[in-house]
Amino acid sequence: MTLMDDLQTVSKATYLCSVGQLLKTLPEQEAAAILKAIDNPGTSATLLSRVLAKHGHEVHRKTIARHRLRGQKEKGCVCQ
Repeated sequence: MTLMDDLQTVSKATYLCSVGQLLKTLPEQEAAAILKAIDNPGTSATLLSRVLAKHGHEVHRKTIARHRLRGQKEKGCVCQ
């Protein structure tokens, strides 16, 4: 292959934080409930992190806080 061939296959990489990875592995109802809690500004990221850890899902509170800001380039999560 030539350089030109290789350059045509380059695309923007998509990344998921640990919240995004967790959401992909859970049943739809659980993922929706977690996402609803994350998107609720009244839900403590620390307490949500503890609840997830209690059920075997290690997600840091800072990751939850960043995920809330997904779509905001400077402060937000890498998830879209």
